[in-house]
Amino acid sequence: MSVHRIYDPDLPSDLPIGSAYVITGDEASHGVLVKRLRVGEEVEIVSGAGIVARGEIAEVHRKPARMVVRVRLVEVFAEPSCSVVVASAIPKGGRSDVMVDQLSQVGVTRWVPMLTARGVVDPREGKLEKWRRAAVESMKQSGRRFVMEIGDSVTFVDILQRSLLLPRHVLILAHQDGVLFYKGPVELLSQRLGECCEKDAGECGERFVGNIMVLVGPEGGFTPDEIDRACQLPYGADLVSFSPHTLRIETAAVVAAGMVTCQVL
Repeated sequence: MSVHRIYDPDLPSDLPIGSAYVITGDEASHGVLVKRLRVGEEVEIVSGAGIVARGEIAEVHRKPARMVVRVRLVEVFAEPSCSVVVASAIPKGGRSDVMVDQLSQVGVTRWVPMLTARGVVDPREGKLEKWRRAAVESMKQSGRRFVMEIGDSVTFVDILQRSLLLPRHVLILAHQDGVLFYKGPVELLSQRLGECCEKDAGECGERFVGNIMVLVGPEGGFTPDEIDRACQLPYGADLVSFSPHTLRIETAAVVAAGMVTCQVL
């Protein structure tokens, strides 16, 4: 049985082993009233920024909901050496919620809602907050140590300009007419990351150090002007296909993210 995970962005990194840590608010309500956690059960508290504490529930209170966790282990993890950013058009309705959850599960560092010439959805602030909550829930479910960031919506031109601010970066434009990624993913990424990113020989062997940004367009596709702008200097995007079939926005984003993260994370 999986350990119940609790989100607390204020979790300190210097918690003494054996100390009593109090959980209140929505996370306590969910644990006590929905999950029906009991004294003696083990839980994991995550900050969403690399701090993870494990312990055993010492007290449970229902009104108001409150848990006391006896801490037995605290770990602080470093951020991944290679970040994967996905900027995509926004699917309609609940499909965007599913996409956010799945992008988080596969390990994307940051998702940015992107406004394109043929895009039809421009999210309001309430939707952005809903996606941020979904990213937190996905982190808890999937066992991530860092919550996937949700950026504010930006235009296609803005995201290209922001890509230039990323050190040691690779820019990939998802397009059905591009080079098929899965026919040579290692060669493609090794070449591009070798040019733009560093390699670090860590405990688990060589790993990439840098930033990869994947752009996924709307269901009507990127316009020829958008493609030309992205592929020309100073941006120099690689045109890459992640499937021989035409994919919906949310499918394309998750497939592309999964293929890329499997090679670099």
